[in-house]
Amino acid sequence: IQPKPLARFITNLPQTIDFNGLDTLLFLKRSPCFGFCSAYDYTLFTNGIVRYMGYAHVDPIGEHYALLQESVWDTIIQEAHKITFFKLANRYPEIEENFIPDLPSTFIMLKDAGERKMIRDNHSPPKELKQLEVYIDAKLRSLTLESKSSNR
Repeated sequence: IQPKPLARFITNLPQTIDFNGLDTLLFLKRSPCFGFCSAYDYTLFTNGIVRYMGYAHVDPIGEHYALLQESVWDTIIQEAHKITFFKLANRYPEIEENFIPDLPSTFIMLKDAGERKMIRDNHSPPKELKQLEVYIDAKLRSLTLESKSSNR
């Protein structure tokens, strides 16, 4: 019988968040625009803690925390592999001169099996990338956020 691997993610959010020795598995950021775009980011750490930072035109504003279930992370990575996320371009549009500063950008970083990839999506990404961004955003927005203190 194959033993079940030990869980990587914690199951209870501690009173004080300690980031020592943790790496980032996922980073999703929606940047501001020249209008009323929501500006926020989510960072998923290797222990399953998610840090949310709300900057503008979102509720809540400020730093909050949640826990992501390991099964949700596994599903996110499976979806990323389906679209060959780690082989996509680093930015969209690929030609920098086509970047539109007035538009909000989505930054998405994933780390899996020692590979780390960051993509800046300003506009015109592959349909599959946009679908992955929406999927991840929905999973993260569904989390219950809590205010905590951290050691940063």
